[in-house]
Amino acid sequence: MPVSKTAKASPQGLEQVKQALAQRGWQKNSPILLDTACVSAATLKRFWRGVPIGQDSFQAICQAIHLDSNGIIEPSPTAAEPPAQTSVTDSWVGRAALERKLRAQLTGTTRLLLLTGLTGIGKTALARHLAQSLANEGYTCLNLRCDRAEPLTLAKLTHTLFQKAAPPHPIHLSFHTLIEHLKQHRYLLIIDDIEHLLETEPDTCLSRFQHRLWLDFFQAILTADSCSSRFVLTSQDLPNELDLLGDRWPDRWYAQALGGLSPKAQMQLFQTMGL
Repeated sequence: MPVSKTAKASPQGLEQVKQALAQRGWQKNSPILLDTACVSAATLKRFWRGVPIGQDSFQAICQAIHLDSNGIIEPSPTAAEPPAQTSVTDSWVGRAALERKLRAQLTGTTRLLLLTGLTGIGKTALARHLAQSLANEGYTCLNLRCDRAEPLTLAKLTHTLFQKAAPPHPIHLSFHTLIEHLKQHRYLLIIDDIEHLLETEPDTCLSRFQHRLWLDFFQAILTADSCSSRFVLTSQDLPNELDLLGDRWPDRWYAQALGGLSPKAQMQLFQTMGL
């Protein structure tokens, strides 16, 4: 059985949180709590109901009010560690010219690069090669992955940055300070499979973020007067909300659709894999 990556508050833990909030003069659903913890209103509601939420979001809520999450969490049986997975060889052929083109975009004015294409087409491999290239330019590279069962949250992104940045540039948990940190420091953040953050509107069949916080986040990145960080997103589809933002800021956004390899590149790939 895999290790659970969720957590929920115990009844006693919720009482401690309420007392800590009262001391600060905050309400259960205060905007300042949402901002400081970098979580959505829906996540905070689940926390108060004692429903399991992502561990990163759980810790972010506790840290926002300076409480140890170990004293708030509902204890659960310890599960066995999952077996280590074998890594897949990253075979890279046929994309050198495209990599040079996209690298120029990211070292120029493009802050948000979206790679779209079918599963297995090479989006992640291209993103990682771009990361290796930009690391030589002084960018700190981070790779995050979205998952339908355990969606990526801004709280997890912030915690990952905190672990990477501390102690030189410690990040205080809040939406505003997260944006400011990304604006001032050179990061390249790869976020894979963002389609798992989206939902489709039944009336229009257009895709949008399940949680408005993500749209606010990318909008803040695109609309800032300056931003030192860069993002590479991979997705099977072009998110409509990001496409609309891109129309407003065309010099700060670029979408690249990936197709199949040419016959020559296919032969190179087969040779690389020993086929």
